[in-house]
Amino acid sequence: MTDFVTTVRVRSTPATATGAGSPALLYGAVGVAAAVAGGIAMGGDLLAQRLTAAGVALALALALGYLRALMHATSSGRVRVRTQGPLTFVPPTSLDRWPLLLAAVALLPAATALAIDASQFSDQGSIWLGIFTLAGFAWLVQQALARRTPVGLELADAGLRGVRGAASVDLTWEQVEGASARASGKDGVLVIAGSTAVTINGSRLGSDPAVIAAVIEHFRMHPEDRPLLATPREALRVVEDAQPG
Repeated sequence: MTDFVTTVRVRSTPATATGAGSPALLYGAVGVAAAVAGGIAMGGDLLAQRLTAAGVALALALALGYLRALMHATSSGRVRVRTQGPLTFVPPTSLDRWPLLLAAVALLPAATALAIDASQFSDQGSIWLGIFTLAGFAWLVQQALARRTPVGLELADAGLRGVRGAASVDLTWEQVEGASARASGKDGVLVIAGSTAVTINGSRLGSDPAVIAAVIEHFRMHPEDRPLLATPREALRVVEDAQPG
């Protein structure tokens, strides 16, 4: 499915803050850790140590790409929306694929070890390789299970559902008590109030949480407009037109 990016003008306090929490230090820390792991992989004395370090180095190198994609996922006033079907706020396709790729990479050292004589591994090296493998397998299973949830946040006549990852939503409009945006780091977060509040980072939706909150609030308060949710561009237009001033 294709998606489009557009700017929606709403009256709200911006939830995103360009430049908030400069990523330079985080990039540097991950880069240094990747370089150290790479050095161990090339010069370590134990085979298991080198295999584990190589897996860590590759995973950290990929993590740098994932962090960069996260930092550029949202900007103030802009939303990424699926072109067809109910109004659905979606992250860039790459953001949905990175975590699964990173989890698979964590299993590479174990896959390589299967083809190597086990006598070449020390007890300590085998323990570290086992820990790294178990962590990678657990993450891979978590990512696979998460794919049962539709990616992005879908707003339809029946209610809200989707997201994927750390949060999931499946609510009727009657269960939604309100929606708001809160500043948190660069992307901000969307808070959907109900019997249990759901907090979603803006990067998981590829959109400014302040805009999404305004859209949810409009259709929560104006049920007569909900049939427009079947046509994303019209749904966004009616929200924008309804803004005061």
